[in-house]
Amino acid sequence: MIGKVLGVLIIPLIFILKQPDLGTAIVFIIITCGMLFIGGISKKIIALAILIGGTILGLFAYLVIFNRGLLLKIGFENYQFKRIDTWFDGSAVDADSAFNVEQAVKAIGSGGYFGNGFESQVYVPERHTDFIFSMIGETTGMIGCAILIIVYFFLMYYLIRTCFMTKTLYHTYVISGILILMSFHMFQNIAMNIGLMPVTGIPLPFISYGGSSILANMLSLGIVLAIQKNHYESVFGKKRQYEEMATNFEE
Repeated sequence: MIGKVLGVLIIPLIFILKQPDLGTAIVFIIITCGMLFIGGISKKIIALAILIGGTILGLFAYLVIFNRGLLLKIGFENYQFKRIDTWFDGSAVDADSAFNVEQAVKAIGSGGYFGNGFESQVYVPERHTDFIFSMIGETTGMIGCAILIIVYFFLMYYLIRTCFMTKTLYHTYVISGILILMSFHMFQNIAMNIGLMPVTGIPLPFISYGGSSILANMLSLGIVLAIQKNHYESVFGKKRQYEEMATNFEE
């Protein structure tokens, strides 16, 4: 099974890394690992995957610190290393590399509890896409950010609830994949805006500017709604069937 999963994953992953788009590649890997875990993969395979993943991560960290030239030869870019350096220690890199994250944190901090309204006071590059959360923090403050996160939690609760209500494993896996996709996007985007994670260019679901992102999110929720609708129809259909059987039995 693992071989089939890797066969399906590796082909699109190669093309994504060729763009290069490391953020989307990470999303693919996270979704695959999450769905394998939900699918009930054996503990031995999980332990082996953790061991291999830890080894690869350790090797990558070693190369980032001591031999970046090799990583550059296999397709990595200098700007990706600058993002990692900024994440570890923004003061240790040049001002241009850490500018986006520093400005995003300043914008969120300047919003205070209730925000500054829609008059921008802090300049944040790409604030309509990757750093949209910083604008929300600046304009609506901590209250607005908290409301947005609560709305996201309700969305996650709805997806989890629908996932448990489905009758087929296929529908469970589909909704689980959508749940992992949106959850990771939310966490990563908010975390990179406040400096907890390196910048990866992952959009904030339903809010960041970008037609393809919004279209993908809408299609994903449409699939979930379709699954939920069919489930309720099947439940009500059986209920009507049982009522007819009970009526016929009484007669």
